[in-house]
Amino acid sequence: DASRLSKWGKTTITEVVPYDQIVGLFFNMNDQRLGERSFRQGLSYGVPNLKEKTAYSPFRKKSWAQTEALKKYHFDEVQAKKLLKNANAASTSAELTISTFLPFSTVADAIAKSWTALGVPSKTKIINDTSEGYQILITSLTLPPDPDQYLFWHSTQKDTNLTGYTNAKIDKLLEDGRREGYTEKRKKIYADLARRLTDDTPVRFLYYPKTFTVKRAR
Repeated sequence: DASRLSKWGKTTITEVVPYDQIVGLFFNMNDQRLGERSFRQGLSYGVPNLKEKTAYSPFRKKSWAQTEALKKYHFDEVQAKKLLKNANAASTSAELTISTFLPFSTVADAIAKSWTALGVPSKTKIINDTSEGYQILITSLTLPPDPDQYLFWHSTQKDTNLTGYTNAKIDKLLEDGRREGYTEKRKKIYADLARRLTDDTPVRFLYYPKTFTVKRAR
């Protein structure tokens, strides 16, 4: 904390983005409104541009599985309004609730403000754990070196599939990726996975968070 650092004397703080974590906006797919893909896509285009290192796919930025052939969301007011206007879920005036942990509260507030301005009333809620459930959740995932995403997106993974996502094609790709031994074939499998996942939008990937290293000067 600050009191301890003050006793260190002169220090240097190094900012690093290790790309082994990813922050995302996870939509509860069992929620009636959020079950509509066009509504999720409209909300995804309604996320304001953030100052962090933008994440577009589920993989580490420098992973061999990374691909450019996918839907890249960025703030687009026109597209957001178009999709939200045509979505059945936008017809209700009920507020959306973004649940998150304290470190992500500023981001959650910015997103809720943007959605409200787009005509979708939204609020934020700070939580300590996810046991009480959530409609939309902002949190981070620790990404393994291997691009295997089975724990996060396979329909059988009830404890780690944060959105409750169920998609037979995604399940098959995740299973194939685990079975395939050749890197080039796996790369094609995961490229297809990333493309389908970002298009279906159970999650809106946001950014790779920074870490800070504090060293005492000698």
